[in-house]
Amino acid sequence: LALLSGAGVIFALGLLDGVRPVRARYKMLLQGGVAVWMWSAGVRLESVPLIESAFSLNCSYLSLPLTVLWIVGITNAVNLIDGLDGLAAGIGAIAAAAIAYVAFQSQQQAVGLVLAALAAALVGFLVHNRHPARLFLGDAGSLLIGFLLATCAVTTTSHAADISALGVPLLALAVPILDLSFTVIRRLMERRGIFSPDRNHVHYRLQAIGCSHHQAVAILWAESGTLTVLALLPVWLSASATHQAMTFVIVALLHLAFFRFAGAVRLRESIRAFRAAARRTQDARRRQREYDNLDLQFRQAHTLDTWWHALEHSAERLGCVSVQLELPRRTGGAVTRGWQGRERARSVVKTTLEIPDRRSDQALRLHVGLASESLEGAAHSVAMLSKLLDRYPASQLGKDEWRGAAVGGVADPA
Repeated sequence: LALLSGAGVIFALGLLDGVRPVRARYKMLLQGGVAVWMWSAGVRLESVPLIESAFSLNCSYLSLPLTVLWIVGITNAVNLIDGLDGLAAGIGAIAAAAIAYVAFQSQQQAVGLVLAALAAALVGFLVHNRHPARLFLGDAGSLLIGFLLATCAVTTTSHAADISALGVPLLALAVPILDLSFTVIRRLMERRGIFSPDRNHVHYRLQAIGCSHHQAVAILWAESGTLTVLALLPVWLSASATHQAMTFVIVALLHLAFFRFAGAVRLRESIRAFRAAARRTQDARRRQREYDNLDLQFRQAHTLDTWWHALEHSAERLGCVSVQLELPRRTGGAVTRGWQGRERARSVVKTTLEIPDRRSDQALRLHVGLASESLEGAAHSVAMLSKLLDRYPASQLGKDEWRGAAVGGVADPA
């Protein structure tokens, strides 16, 4: 009953997402709630047998988070691998058959029957889902497959007598698990949202290196099927727990080698992106500290002279090479006040900022010259200076200060 109710909620979530997209955070929250419900109903990771019945890993208080992480992770891993026609259905059928075999070996008849029915349904569905597909899984189908595989694998593992119950599900689902893991790691290193789309999944990488749609799907089917059979060999041969563990490690390394060959790991690119993102973060923090210091100087300016000195200091700190401010007279014409930096730049980007003036409808014009070594840096400097002038315009000064201010060294009688 718990399995049926949880599967029904997951299916309804996928169906709703297909009709009207649901935000990723809400989907994750609902999936997490269903996983907690499954744990409370007894579908939980409590102990994992490692060496037959002699030694097992007791999950203890980690039982709930590990169970939730496994169910939510596998559910979304199968959903993410559903990028090509027939891919998720084929890998799901292979994994369901492998876990069903382990379930029957562990005397988990009900779980084995559920997985056997799922494997048979997916094989029948593949007749219509092969490229070019006439029927599609959609989120409702892919999430449901992932949920059933995850929950049944937990039940099988918790009632097994040796390490095969843990190793076979992990290796049978290694393609979606590794794809999800590398995707999350890559996006975190690149400082992007983990739900942001990209084309670096393993099936897209195979197409990028020249494989057709059919070839990419066939390669991933063959990789998943071959390594799953290798993982099942120790079970068929009744090998010792030590030999089973060694086999599972070797097969896992083969999975990793395949992903590395396909280009789905992309460690160097991820490291470069991580360093670039770290530099951007450091630059943003440095600019924020600089802005706070400049903001304090403008806040303490109460006359046009002190305001101008704050502007000069800001221009120098922001990498400007020159600024010129045009102050219109009431009697006509304008007075210009300027500042020239000490350092000379090979190339200068010039721009004009308009500052609101409450004395007239005409805005004050500030001409800014910036060193153009980095266009991005120049743009940030202009944006920061513009923000300061918007917050502290010269027009905020009182009338007395305006009358007595010296402009260009000459008092303005206007």
